This record gives sequence, C-alpha cells and structure tokens, in this order.
Amino acid sequence: MCGISLLLSADGPRRNLRIQSMHQALLHRGMEDGLAMQVAFAGAVRRLPIVDLHLSRQPMQFENGRYVFLYNGEVYNYRSLRDGLRRQRGLNFVTEGDTEVLALGLIHEGLPFLSAIQGQFACALVDTARGEVLLARDAFGIKPLYFQAGDGEFVVASEYRAFDQQRDIHALPPGAWLRASERGLEDSGQWFDLVDFSKRSATTLSHLTGADQWASELRRRLEAAVSARLDPQLPAAVIYSGGLDSSIVLELCRRQRPDTIAVTIGAPDSEDMLSAARFCQERGIRHLRIQARAITRATVRRAVEQSELGEYGDLINAAVCAPLFHAIHNEGLRIALCGDGSDELFAGYDMYARAADPAAEQALRLYKLAQLHRTELQRVDRMGMAATVEVRTPFLDLKVAELALALPYPLRHGTGREKEILRRAFAELLPDYILNRKKNPLSHSSGLHESVRFWRPLFPRWRKRSSGEALRRDFSATLRRCHFDLGLAAAEAQKARDYSALEKLRDFGGALFHKLRR
Repeated sequence: MCGISLLLSADGPRRNLRIQSMHQALLHRGMEDGLAMQVAFAGAVRRLPIVDLHLSRQPMQFENGRYVFLYNGEVYNYRSLRDGLRRQRGLNFVTEGDTEVLALGLIHEGLPFLSAIQGQFACALVDTARGEVLLARDAFGIKPLYFQAGDGEFVVASEYRAFDQQRDIHALPPGAWLRASERGLEDSGQWFDLVDFSKRSATTLSHLTGADQWASELRRRLEAAVSARLDPQLPAAVIYSGGLDSSIVLELCRRQRPDTIAVTIGAPDSEDMLSAARFCQERGIRHLRIQARAITRATVRRAVEQSELGEYGDLINAAVCAPLFHAIHNEGLRIALCGDGSDELFAGYDMYARAADPAAEQALRLYKLAQLHRTELQRVDRMGMAATVEVRTPFLDLKVAELALALPYPLRHGTGREKEILRRAFAELLPDYILNRKKNPLSHSSGLHESVRFWRPLFPRWRKRSSGEALRRDFSATLRRCHFDLGLAAAEAQKARDYSALEKLRDFGGALFHKLRR
C-alpha cells in the first residue's frame, strides 16, 4: 500500500514546493519515498513494500518517461494478467510485482483492462506528452483517491490532509475512472456499475438450487478470496472480534498460514474478548489482547483527526480499532485481514430485516455498499495506514460479492437469524458459540463504546484539521428517524453534505439511489 500525490500545473516552482508538502502529509502510509518531476507534472509516492520489494519502486516510468504511474493497492491476480499481456501484446516485464502489470495493462489495453483486475487499487497514469492523467479506483472504493480542480491545476492525493483545505475536495467514486488535465476534468465514467453487477449476478448463478448448493459455493469462494489475500512470504494478522465474520476469516487464514496472529481489543469481560480468547485457545492461535486502557483521550483525538470520517459511529469505531493496528505494526507485520463488508453483503444489521419487502432490502444493501468507501472502508484504510499496515477485505472479493447479491431472499432471512447462509456454509468449521452469536456493533461488543463516546463533544473541534464531509448523524439513525424509508433517509443524508461535486461526478450514493428507483 502507498500514499500518492500529484499535481498537473504549469507553475513549476509552486508545483514542486507543494508536492513536497503533500508528500510529507502522507509519510505514515509507507516506508519508501519516490518522486518524479517533469515540465508540467510532479508526483510523489510513499510506498509500503510488500510485493517485489526492490524493483517495483514508484513513481514508475515507461516509454522514456512519457508515462508516469502512481499506484496504491494490491492486484491479487497480477501473475495471470502478466502472462496474458506477454502472450497477447508481446510485452516484456522487468519487475516481479503488480505495479508494472497494472500500468502496462492500462497503457496497452486501456479502460477495459480494469474489469480484469482482482484486487483493491487507486491509481494515476500520467501521459506527459498529452498533459493528461487517468485516475481509476476499485469497485468498492477500498483504496482512497481524491482530487481538486481549478486555477490552472489538477491535484490528486490519497487523503484529505494533503490538499489545500480552502478549496473543494472531491472523492473519485468507487468503480470510477476520470481523465483530467491542468485545465480540469476532461471525461469520466464508471468501469464498474454496482446495480448492473447485481442484476447480472442473479443470471450468472442461476444454476445454484437449494441452500446446500449456495452454502457450498459461498464457502469455496471465500476460501479462494482469503487465499488470494495471504502472502506466501509474509505472515498476516486478523482483526478478530470473536464474531461470525472475523472467525470465518481467521479460521480460513489459520488453515493456510498456521502462523496467523489474531488481534482483539476490548474490556476483559466483554463479549468480544471472551469469545475471541476461547476460540484462539481452542485452535492454538497466537492471540494479542489489547486492553481497554489503550483507549485514552490522545488515542481518540488521533483517530478522529486521522480517519477524516463524517459520521459519529464511524469515528467511535475508528478510535476503538486504532490500537489494533499499532499492535500489529509493533509485531513487525504489514498485512491484516478483516471481516468488513460482510454485514452489507449478507444483510447483517437489523435495518435490513425491517425493510418493507425484498426489493426494498436489496435497494438498502446496494445503497450501503455504495457508501462503504466513505464509512467502514475509509476507517480501516486510515487507521491501518496510520500504523503503516495494509488491510485486506476478503468479503469484498467480487466473486463473493457476486454470490451475496444473487442470493435469494429466503436464504438471507428465512430462519430469523441474520446471515444464515454464512452460518450454514461454515457450520463444520466453527463452534456453536460462534455460529449462534448474535450481531453486535464493534464498539458495543468490545465494551468500549462509552469510553470513546465520553469524548464525543470534542469531535467537531478535533475534526477541524480534517476535510471532506460535514460531521453528521449516523445513517442508521437517520434511517430509523425516516421509519426505514430509504428514499427519505438518502435525501436527508444528501442534505448533510457540505461540499459541492463537479457536474460530471455528482453524489455517488444519491445517483445510485435514483438509478434503483428507475
């Protein structure tokens, strides 16, 4: 993982000074520095080396410097993509990493190449001959990418803190691409459309019949997703709450990498700590236990500032999980897996059960998935990278997401228990006290909600150094206030935003909701 920043501008002296300042703001995102400067372009990368430690340094340049590539992410199928580019394009590769594969794929195959990628990414490909940059972001927005345009320049970075806070900052939507120059936005679009993907998934998996077939296929896909996210050379940690989702991830990791470490935070007698400790002891998993005293005023303030989040609940969860990533960093680990995304895919919250009908529940799932990039995924990215740890999310593998979105409604809610299909799929691997444990939000199940909430009156002041969205009520609370009417809740959420969007990149969540209504 990395932190990237770039400027397209004809103002050379100012541009070169600013790129240094932007780069300094992102030093926590990696370990190695890279800088590229040309006539109307400056770019910098703070790299966290994981794949191809020595050769895949960034920014990476191609065709005698015509193309400059800046990249944050991991492409899990890069070896097969590289083989395909060799056969079809006759390309030669000088590195063993995914950065060169993604760059050459975009240069030679263009935007269609994005659809072949399995992984998480945010990237910028600068064509210095044309004075343009192509930006692209993964399907769910796991990795962040933001931009500013105007006053004869175009600016890109991985976090809000790197920008001039006096001007509008725009998030590149999940699954989007954008072309721009110093003149501003040239063109944009979606290479991945969540609604269309959901509709296609039902057709793709129409051959599955009965709960057992769905469960068997789900287990196979999750096993493959976890395997793809484990590095054969590097040990990994699992953010472990002792709940269903993280227990699935931990058990699958343990079976493939016995040296996997589980990391749990909570009060000694909390649901999370008791369940996690029991499971790790039974399975012989090394278990790091972070106690409640790790949540201090300073911890909460840093989390509020670093996470750049816009909802109170997300800020509280950011403060709860921040010590986990620092513990992983102190163990010398660079990779952590988590269970995020499962609740949105498999309708794990009470709000889904309260939806009026299957169509309303599906619309709510899609809406929540479309917002992950600025909520849960932003939390794990910022808190992980604040400790220089890369977070991977196997539940958001597109093969897993495809199955979840195609899953018939009775298999999601037929037994009265949330995520019943997951419990069925892993019934042979997990004990009853995990399979039967009910969903409880992170801050509550860890016993740390009130420890963080005590500082809530100070959140607005601490956020002054952050940018992006206005601090607002949690969407779940807005949905309850609107009697679980997604249309009303989406409209209320839209009103709370305090930044304008460019004409061609309107609010992603709002646009998706209107598409669902059609």
